[in-house]
Amino acid sequence: MSENLSKSLEIFSNRPPQDDLTCFVGDSFFKALLKKLCKEHQVDFAFIGKTNFLDQTISTIAFLEKDEFLDCFSYQMSGTPCQNVSDKRLCIYPSNVQERFPDDTYLVEKQIHAYAGTPLFNTSGEVIGLLSVMNKKDLPNSDKIIESLQSLVPRVSAELEREIIISELAVSKTEIAEKEKQLRTLINAIPDFVCFKDSKGRWLEVNSFGQKIFGLNEAVFRGKTGKELAEISPQYQKIWENCKDSDEDAWQQTHFWRGEQVVKKDDGSQITVDVIKVPVFHSNGERKGLLVVGRDISEKKEAEKIQLELEKQLLQSQKMEAIGQLAGGVAHDFNNMLGVILGNAQLVIQQLSQDSNIRNNVQQIENASERAAALVNKLLTFGRKEIITPKVVNPNEIIEGTCSLLLQLLPKTITLKRNFLTKNTKVKLDPIHLEQILLNLTLNARDAVDSSGVIEIRTETVYIDQKYVLENAVQTTGLHFKLSVSDDGTGMSKETISRIFEPFYTTKGLEKGTGLGLSTVHGIVKNSNGHIAVQSELNKGTTFSIFFPAALEELEQRFSTLESAANRNRIKKILICEDEELVRDLIVQILEPHSFELVSVRNGTEALNTIERTKDFDLIISDVGLPDTSGEILAQKVRKLLPDIAILLISGHAPNQLSIDELPDKIVRFLSKPFTPSELLDEINILSARIEPGQFHASNA
Repeated sequence: MSENLSKSLEIFSNRPPQDDLTCFVGDSFFKALLKKLCKEHQVDFAFIGKTNFLDQTISTIAFLEKDEFLDCFSYQMSGTPCQNVSDKRLCIYPSNVQERFPDDTYLVEKQIHAYAGTPLFNTSGEVIGLLSVMNKKDLPNSDKIIESLQSLVPRVSAELEREIIISELAVSKTEIAEKEKQLRTLINAIPDFVCFKDSKGRWLEVNSFGQKIFGLNEAVFRGKTGKELAEISPQYQKIWENCKDSDEDAWQQTHFWRGEQVVKKDDGSQITVDVIKVPVFHSNGERKGLLVVGRDISEKKEAEKIQLELEKQLLQSQKMEAIGQLAGGVAHDFNNMLGVILGNAQLVIQQLSQDSNIRNNVQQIENASERAAALVNKLLTFGRKEIITPKVVNPNEIIEGTCSLLLQLLPKTITLKRNFLTKNTKVKLDPIHLEQILLNLTLNARDAVDSSGVIEIRTETVYIDQKYVLENAVQTTGLHFKLSVSDDGTGMSKETISRIFEPFYTTKGLEKGTGLGLSTVHGIVKNSNGHIAVQSELNKGTTFSIFFPAALEELEQRFSTLESAANRNRIKKILICEDEELVRDLIVQILEPHSFELVSVRNGTEALNTIERTKDFDLIISDVGLPDTSGEILAQKVRKLLPDIAILLISGHAPNQLSIDELPDKIVRFLSKPFTPSELLDEINILSARIEPGQFHASNA
């Protein structure tokens, strides 16, 4: 377009001057010209218009009526004297123009009687406008007007084309500026580093994100090379060293270069940037510029690092889980064998006199079996297959006993303080779980204080009101037993506190834990209707506080023998379901002397078939792990056939981690293998005592 403008201006400069109009250009020229036309030819109207053949309109750029310039306007060519302007010839209607163009309302409105107009051309010979005069009377001298209009065409055409080009240039400049603004806004909105360098490596453009990363501003970077920036400030030295080699690599590869670069920021921190450099060349192959795009992947790199650490933790956890599964499975099998050994040993002892020569030997078998059973229970605890049996206990007694073990586990450089402010508050939970909670929290505190420090175990009775329940998501109000474990160790940040109960989250090394300790504590506390709270401050220590609802003591009368005739009469017929033959025979041997009617089967299917044939059983004793079903599922099916039957489940472990409280009523019990004859009889007595008189069917009355 600029070449056309130069060509036009050159042509215009060679055209002859138009009398006294030579000192005018642009709008002032058009207005002076129209005044001259109206004055010389004694006409009422004169105007100059710009044509637009796309929509067949003419837009006036100067319009004179009776020595007054009117506002510019546009009108349709069709139906007007101007409609033939595209024919590139002068049009003149000396009189009666309204009759020739009756649809032109403007002619009627202004009472115009005569018209003359000539097209205006650009340097390419194309029609670009119109110069016209109009009069309310006949044109006074048509030939003179025609001659005048034709003589003005070159100068007016040149001036009009110049104005059009200037206008188009202004529009183009505005559009370019707007597009540049939009492009800059778009680039600055990109959350990546974007910059452009020239062929000498001088920084020309850097978006907002890039300026933020490098701490740059336009006054500093624009027009400077990386080396010059390094001379201005040492902080850019590393940037320049990182960039200069990769810039050259990008030029050499001619397509693009990609790699990671570490950038040190003003605050001393470092970020990792994934960089792509694209070289741009002139058509002759010479270097033009280098487009550089970089993405901050620091979070991604950190996430990859965390992912790798999690994978290590997962492997550690899977290893521990595999060991736990193995331990649990072995323990279960051992419990079956120990149950037979221990049970038969006690049966033999009952039949031996006090002075029997072999009584001592059998008692040694019994003692060894009991010690082996205790060892197996530890394996079950490790494998997390222990039976969950919540009961009303005095937690202080359990905590005191656990503290004795803790004193052996803690190094002598760590002081263990015990502060028991409550003595008689009872809670309902599994004692083993309370021991596990205290062990986990204390060992956690040991790691926090490192080589030396103080750990305090504190118990007290507190009252939790409704406000505390709402603010801390506690499950119950009222009296609670509170256990606190405090240390003066390293403490934790708020971010760490927010994640400590997440499975696999740990701040310890790989070999020091699985990240499951606190998540296990959290799960136990929640399953026991409790609440756990944490208070910690970096370098000042941590306190874990656990709240358990206080419980009324449940008195359970246990009997070692069946001396009560009332209780004995409530359970008469027992179905024994056990797949291990030795264990099944042992149960029969224990119960036969006590006048029970016994039926034994090997699996759940036989048990259900037996009950369907004979629906007069008072109690079913079933192993939890049957070959064709589980003891829990069997119990549910049996209850549909005999709603009032008492149920005693026995097992070396409870795979589904069922709690007695989850079962539908109070005449369901668990008994852990291995068990002694007296323990089995005790459980039957407890169930018998819980049965209401007359509860069973008439055949048992």
